[in-house]
Amino acid sequence: MLRNKLGRLPRKFDPRVPHWSALRYRVPLLSVAPAAENYVANIPDIGMMGNDQWGDCACAGAYHLRQLWQWNATGTMPPEGTAQALQLYSEVTGFDPNAGPSGNNPTDQGTALQDLLAYWLKTGIPLADGTRHKILAYFEVDPLNAADLNLGTAESAGLYMGWNVPAFVEQLEAPGSILGAPPAGADTSIIGGHCTVSGGYAQSPAMAGMRREFESWGSTNYQMEPVFWAANVDEVYVIVADDFMETTGRTPFGLPLAVWQEQMAAIQQS
Repeated sequence: MLRNKLGRLPRKFDPRVPHWSALRYRVPLLSVAPAAENYVANIPDIGMMGNDQWGDCACAGAYHLRQLWQWNATGTMPPEGTAQALQLYSEVTGFDPNAGPSGNNPTDQGTALQDLLAYWLKTGIPLADGTRHKILAYFEVDPLNAADLNLGTAESAGLYMGWNVPAFVEQLEAPGSILGAPPAGADTSIIGGHCTVSGGYAQSPAMAGMRREFESWGSTNYQMEPVFWAANVDEVYVIVADDFMETTGRTPFGLPLAVWQEQMAAIQQS
């Protein structure tokens, strides 16, 4: 059995969510991403955030992104953990940990990523000190556009992603595993949806395309080959947050904050 509970609901298609490609083609300041990027180097233990018992992977992913932002900005890790992730899960979905044990709790139904992102933008996610953290904007990325995926990673420190989990992945939980083409005779049936974060990429030594890091099972030491990514990842977002803004107060591509906020006006006003 997977050590992570699967909890990503099928993706939604909200036409108000802006697209990364549409914005980046308006901005000539950075049109090519670095050949490789790695924001997870030497990062400390990221924790499970309750996802070993509950289907709160979307909420865990939000806090894992905050870890990437703060670690790369300051060299420190934020204090949030399981308590905050489960609080967020309850706020967004109505999850009640007292409604039943893990595996038999009718409120543990998972999360649609766009629901969580809209909540993070408008209300904010709970922090350990009782305050809220809000993001500035989020943009949908075509999962098959390698250039946009690379640039999104480079400019924001990590991608927030949803993917469909084939049954054979249950055999590949050990840190260091690389998800690629299904082994001969493998069970490729989909057993659920999962949300993870990708904080790095490099040219795959095994095939054409990028091998991408992803965080799961409490570790950053997992990777996806392009063949696995293309077959299973169907939802990717770049998130803009002030945690990772440059000291000048400017956001990715050097654009002023107002430009990013303008892109989110339709969702903010709903």
